[in-house]
Amino acid sequence: IRFFTSLFTFLSLILIFKTSQHLFANSHLPYAILLFAGFHPKFIHRSASIINIPLLTLAFSLFFYWALTQKPSLKTSFLLGIATGLALITKITGLNLIIFFAVYLLLFVKPWMNRIKQILIFALGALGISGWNLARNFILYGDPLALNQALRIAADLHPSRVISLLGSSANYWFAVLETTFITFWDGFGWETILFGRLIHYGLLLLTLFSMIGFVKSKINKSLLFLSLTLVIFTAAFLKVNTQFFTPQGKDFFPMILPISIIFVL
Repeated sequence: IRFFTSLFTFLSLILIFKTSQHLFANSHLPYAILLFAGFHPKFIHRSASIINIPLLTLAFSLFFYWALTQKPSLKTSFLLGIATGLALITKITGLNLIIFFAVYLLLFVKPWMNRIKQILIFALGALGISGWNLARNFILYGDPLALNQALRIAADLHPSRVISLLGSSANYWFAVLETTFITFWDGFGWETILFGRLIHYGLLLLTLFSMIGFVKSKINKSLLFLSLTLVIFTAAFLKVNTQFFTPQGKDFFPMILPISIIFVL
């Protein structure tokens, strides 16, 4: 299983490189982006772990590859649906790709009639991969996404219970942001082996500089698409944490492509 998860990540890195080559032709940037993703210490660690993140990363990388390297068409929308279907049967986080597709349509597809056609084809591709699982969940749990089961299992992590331990709502959200940031970069073994605060502060400073630099750079439609998807993903992550306490940086690894591009630029 570790071999397969590593293989999923290897394929994701190829897609990240190919997508970057398309975005930054005749440039060394694709190599820098590949190096950032491929040698990210926590990304390497999780790539050899027995978790669903590597397969989800592959699904997201396929989505971005097809969205940014293929011309908008019914075929492209069908492929995007396939990537979304794969993500949906891997983890609930795959729902983000449905919103990403809506952004894709608004930015790259006109007129409205063409958008409607592509929505139908997208749904066909997504349901072709994940429809059986949605139907199974509905039969077993009365919920296509089995969210009722997820919330039941995670009842002990409801914010009301965690806030009582942390002292206040402000402490709760600080813990969400701090823990997510640290475990995105760091935390090996059972998240117990850490680099140390000095390196964490340095990474935070680099992250702030990268965000400022990206905002000041020349942003085309493709980069706008990637940055909007990262904003949406972050908002969804915060929304999930209003239901149960789950500050895990690994959850951002499916977005390693836009994160790598923003950081390198």
